[in-house]
Amino acid sequence: MPTQVFSRSEVQTRYSPLIVTLHWLVALLVLLEAFIGVGFLHFLPNTAIKITPLSVHMFLGLAMLVLTVVRIFARALTPAPPMTSAGHPLLDLLGGITHFLLYVFTVLAALTGVLLAINSHVLGLMVGGQVSSPMYFAPFQHAAVFVLFGLLVGLHVIASFYHQFVRRDRIFSRIWYGRD
Repeated sequence: MPTQVFSRSEVQTRYSPLIVTLHWLVALLVLLEAFIGVGFLHFLPNTAIKITPLSVHMFLGLAMLVLTVVRIFARALTPAPPMTSAGHPLLDLLGGITHFLLYVFTVLAALTGVLLAINSHVLGLMVGGQVSSPMYFAPFQHAAVFVLFGLLVGLHVIASFYHQFVRRDRIFSRIWYGRD
């Protein structure tokens, strides 16, 4: 049986394994960060009890920032499948804007977290430094960015289910491992 050879000129149907891995790692970190930040840290008093989960939250946030920046560069340097149509030009435009804003808000969430850590004098936690207790937090900007980011993530998830189950264009296979 002859081996089938594909030329580079054929249309790619999937993202590269690197892009897929970075996508799902960042998605996992976003979920963990939401769970730790909103579901846990939000309810703890600003005392020593908050230091360990806050340290984890800060470490994961920086990891999310680094992986997102790597993904932006990798995305620019690797071939990608063509955009999938949602069936209407306005929805297609909204999809492109949403994907761009997901990158922007991922970076903004991390950067406002860094600013919050600097302003509340807890950035030293990242290098094993000491923090005075009680800590002062004014997380408005970080929380506001995260709320907007969460809305974008929700829109992204809903759109992916629309594509997969209503339009039946197998969009999930584009951001998963496999062969073209």
